[in-house]
Amino acid sequence: MDINEMTPEQLREMAESKERMRAHLEERYLGFTPAPVVEFDPSAKRQALQPWEKAVEVEGVEYTLDMRRFRSRKVLKQIARAQRESQARNSVYEKAIRSGMTEDEATAAANEGVSIDEQLGYMTAMLGEEVEDRVAEAVTAKMGYDDIEEIVRIEGLLIESASLKN
Repeated sequence: MDINEMTPEQLREMAESKERMRAHLEERYLGFTPAPVVEFDPSAKRQALQPWEKAVEVEGVEYTLDMRRFRSRKVLKQIARAQRESQARNSVYEKAIRSGMTEDEATAAANEGVSIDEQLGYMTAMLGEEVEDRVAEAVTAKMGYDDIEEIVRIEGLLIESASLKN
């Protein structure tokens, strides 16, 4: 029978028989043994997640992110405000450096009156308190203390991973 005249079912059966024949010939003449079949159900893990949740793994720790937060108008406004404030602080820093201040003095001048909570508030809005707590726990377990630079680095990786297309 010509393959152009075969039904999709017949084509699948022919492909499966050729594959079985290839595996048999490899085993017989080349000494290859087929790898054991591993039962894996990728839908089992996904069923535990809600449709708006995404599991993201960063450095061996899995975090469940609420993706609705990433599209929230409130969060986007907070990010925009944080970026504007960051640009304003950068311009104050640059002016201070040009005026002859040291880097430490310029940094202090740029961050005068700004709390860390205001600077990092958009991360809390995007990730949520639960994820931030899990990141802090992971960093504490790894380093023995809460290292803010490491926490911010991991949170940045989480945001970057979450923003990627599936």
